[in-house]
Amino acid sequence: SVANELGLILMKAGFPVVDENSDHKPDVEIIGSLTWDVSKQHGNMDVCSATLDIKVSERRTGVIKALDHQESTGTGIGPMVATQAAKVKVADDLAERILPLLAK
Repeated sequence: SVANELGLILMKAGFPVVDENSDHKPDVEIIGSLTWDVSKQHGNMDVCSATLDIKVSERRTGVIKALDHQESTGTGIGPMVATQAAKVKVADDLAERILPLLAK
């Protein structure tokens, strides 16, 4: 999932990552919504487009640090593979922009 991909990227970058069941409350919350659509096949490959909108905010103050939007596509043999590729790509593309912001 996109949450897992983004969480993995953040963890590899050295940020603590918690979920809603954690006793530890995060300093920054990343909330988002994901949509995707698999288009018709192109040859033997399926193409999926994914859109991710996120809000990054400070938990204690509610100050919004970022609002961002990313669209990406993925291809694969079969719609499930294409969808997964698009989800990973949209998370990776967005992470490139938010990691520097979070490091401040």
